[in-house]
Amino acid sequence: MNSKQLRSDIRWTVDSPSLLTSPLCSLKLCRDAELIPTLDMCPEFSPTVGRYFECIVNGLLHSENGVEILEHSLQIFDNDRTIGELDFIYRRPSGLITHLEVAVKFYLYYENKIDKQCYFIGPNPTDTFENKIQRLLQHQLPLSQKAYPAVNDRQAFMKGSIFYPPNAKAKKRLPRNLNPAHSRGTWIFANNLAYYDMFPNDVFAICEKPHWLAFPLDESRYQSHTQIRQIVIERFRRQCRPLMLSRLKKEDGYYIEQERLFVVPEGWPNLN
Repeated sequence: MNSKQLRSDIRWTVDSPSLLTSPLCSLKLCRDAELIPTLDMCPEFSPTVGRYFECIVNGLLHSENGVEILEHSLQIFDNDRTIGELDFIYRRPSGLITHLEVAVKFYLYYENKIDKQCYFIGPNPTDTFENKIQRLLQHQLPLSQKAYPAVNDRQAFMKGSIFYPPNAKAKKRLPRNLNPAHSRGTWIFANNLAYYDMFPNDVFAICEKPHWLAFPLDESRYQSHTQIRQIVIERFRRQCRPLMLSRLKKEDGYYIEQERLFVVPEGWPNLN
């Protein structure tokens, strides 16, 4: 695994704003340079962004002084039927036992909404911010009440971004529990090729799974606005799956991310 990219992903995990408001997300993790050898065990070959993120959080918890991880990915059964999983149970030196649920999520603000409740939709339209929070509060966190009664603290650690269409009007009311200071990006349809031409002096890079966290550091993958147009066309010709891109500009010899982009198929979210 590329250690520079991993370090950058760790910094993103620690420093990026939470998707959730307090008190759900009062957990603060410290970034530790000594963590890198441990996290080299992360399965980079796995295409799952969520598992990669969970691996980083696992390493960060292990690096916390005095923290003892009691359970990780603990499956919960009811009459031999799996009813859920507890991401982490850990104990601090104070004796406090915490049940921690972790997630990294990316939602797109869709102005027309897909039903009466949901404006913030995942690349898979069945996944919405509102539904995720409802499940988190009503199922995932309460699951430890009976399954692990020693728990006396419950937390959610959710990072990610909300993507808005270009020139979208600001939504006056955000969903309950969505952090107003959340990380923001832009989403466009795959056929909106003119969007890239608005930035002739910038470069673009595809964020390949599982590295959807920090922007790509490998400059050999950076493409001009004309090159990325052709790459997007070819990728959607081969497979009609959403793409995450980073738009970067060189400043004082270093590339700085200007915008995170999410490119979705024509017809999204009505893909059936």
